[in-house]
Amino acid sequence: MKRVLLTGAGGFLGKASISFLIQAGYEVHTVSKGSTLNLSKVTHHNADLLNASETEDLFAKIKPTHLLHYAWVTGHRIAYSSQENLDWLASGCHMLKAFLKNGGERFVSSGTCSEYDSSFGVLNEQTPVHLDSPYASTKRSFFEIASAFSKAYGLSYACGRIFFLYGPGDKEQKAIPNAIRSFLNKENVVCNMSNAVRDYMHIDDCAQAFASLLDSNVVGPVNIASGKPLLVGTIFSEISKILNCEHLLTLNNVNFFDCETANTLYQPSNDPVILADTTRMTRELGHINKVQLIDGLKATINANTQAKSDC
Repeated sequence: MKRVLLTGAGGFLGKASISFLIQAGYEVHTVSKGSTLNLSKVTHHNADLLNASETEDLFAKIKPTHLLHYAWVTGHRIAYSSQENLDWLASGCHMLKAFLKNGGERFVSSGTCSEYDSSFGVLNEQTPVHLDSPYASTKRSFFEIASAFSKAYGLSYACGRIFFLYGPGDKEQKAIPNAIRSFLNKENVVCNMSNAVRDYMHIDDCAQAFASLLDSNVVGPVNIASGKPLLVGTIFSEISKILNCEHLLTLNNVNFFDCETANTLYQPSNDPVILADTTRMTRELGHINKVQLIDGLKATINANTQAKSDC
């Protein structure tokens, strides 16, 4: 029996991952503090992962063969500078020890494209680092610790580095759901980085890629992304067309050499191009993204429309 403990199961990516883990044949266990997840075919546990003793008790109870670790600092924007990043770095170290102690075999964590020096534009797993935030530095530190620990003690470990995600269920403060909500309210929308190239991946494609990574023998860092360049302005334009709100959209280009005018929405970097080299994901995992941009945007719009009508 493959038994996985999924942390961060109540988050954007965690919720999307559950069905793919079940399809892959896992007995799925989830964990959160002070809340429950009412999901069929999933066993939920109430525990505080920032508490070392509760973490040890949890792993002793479940004895997972696999660990998929998403939980980290939450909150758009504030996550990059939060001191809580240090707490989650320590928590990850506690989980590693508890996982090994209770017979764990395969461990996958989530990393971030903000670990890279994004001035290189197209980023592969060997791109030099540029750690300009507590979020990026603690994510990279955990990867280095987990890699060395796993090598020393015989664990199989991989880290999926995430780029830009979108889809139903995303935080309303993020760029795409914020634009959708504004259009639905017949408000003007201004995109100040329409000429920025970004790598956006639908949440279901990302979740399926992580399930494939967990179920593989691939080790080390793996970019989890679309690998396709996409202008931010194109995303906003397609949303406005779907909603017949093109007259409400203003697209502005940014001078990327003028820090005063750069929009900080796309922290931690305002570089003109942030694009993933997805060679490892496609060749070694055999993962092919399935959701086309228009279909993904329509599904996201439908979800936000439903949420608005429920208010």
